[in-house]
Amino acid sequence: VAHIEVDPQTARVDMGPVLIQGSDGRVLFSAERVLAEVAPLKLFERRVRLERLEIVRPRVDLRIVDGKIDGVRIPEGGGGAELPRVDVADLRLHGGSVELRVQTQGHERVSAHFDGIEMRLGDRGRDEHRLKFTVAQAEVRRPLDEEGEDIITVDSFGGRIAVKGDGLLDPSRVRVSDVTLSADNTEVSVAGEII
Repeated sequence: VAHIEVDPQTARVDMGPVLIQGSDGRVLFSAERVLAEVAPLKLFERRVRLERLEIVRPRVDLRIVDGKIDGVRIPEGGGGAELPRVDVADLRLHGGSVELRVQTQGHERVSAHFDGIEMRLGDRGRDEHRLKFTVAQAEVRRPLDEEGEDIITVDSFGGRIAVKGDGLLDPSRVRVSDVTLSADNTEVSVAGEII
């Protein structure tokens, strides 16, 4: 983190640029700016509430090798105590991109690039959040068993997702319903309990 500005009266943290490197030195995450506003902490509650989290131009580069994220070491015996619940009331992401590569047994299985990601996640109360997103460009490549590869290129798409759960950072406590994806003149919707 090159710059951090903290306002203790409003519990606002403004930092950037932000860079997270893996154990191998490769950049896993970077962002031009991260702005967070933390709600007042309650004394005995194991919960952190972010009233606002804004991330500008985030870049994520993930390589998954044999089911594990390359460059990330998990501490032996787990991480110790259970992490506190984290709730995000208002998340905004601007100008993001994601590079993803999946390898198993030394062979690349899929690679994907998503660019121009805009995202907004809003708290709807009762442990429900609504996620709206758009992606300006996407390309997914998958090698074929023979020679060559499948390539899927999409100029733009977006969608809406309803997420119900009591903590966004614990996937075992999250249920996804009401998914809608839109691209060109086509819209696909799925309602009900999906995950």
